[in-house]
Amino acid sequence: GHLSSRRPLELLQQRVIDAWLCSFCEELPCEMEPLWQVLDLASLPLLLLADARHPLATAPAHGAPEPASLRDWPCLGLPEQGQSRRLALLRRLGLAHVPQPLERYDVSKWDEPLNDGCTLRPGLAFDLQRNPGWRALPIPLAHDARLGLVVCRDLVDQPPIQALHGALQGWINNALS
Repeated sequence: GHLSSRRPLELLQQRVIDAWLCSFCEELPCEMEPLWQVLDLASLPLLLLADARHPLATAPAHGAPEPASLRDWPCLGLPEQGQSRRLALLRRLGLAHVPQPLERYDVSKWDEPLNDGCTLRPGLAFDLQRNPGWRALPIPLAHDARLGLVVCRDLVDQPPIQALHGALQGWINNALS
């Protein structure tokens, strides 16, 4: 449930946890980190999400709205310290002007604001499965989210880690098909 990498990476370093399921591996500070390694699970497009009643979600499919019109809608921002690339992308589009300084996922601050029918937020296809009343807006964000299992490098070949990685790959493949 962390929206930044700071705490989960600390927990890996302290050996409190052996693995962390991360939905923003492309944001991690360094792929060549000696302590941990990312076991890839999937690459998914970053989506701009809204309630199904949002005017941009119900507009006729004439293509993507003009960037100026996106600035007219409140859009939740991501924590700068954890997902700086995604936040920069949203800002270039004139979005992410409702900061959410969340360290951890909080449904009342990250999901429930979309229930107003006006607010937007970035997300993944999995968010749409959990929230059937939401829609992905037809706005190409041109950013792929990399899902992965972040593990201590010395545990990568251990059977429990390999079994967890395989089970997660199977679940993701099934969920996306």
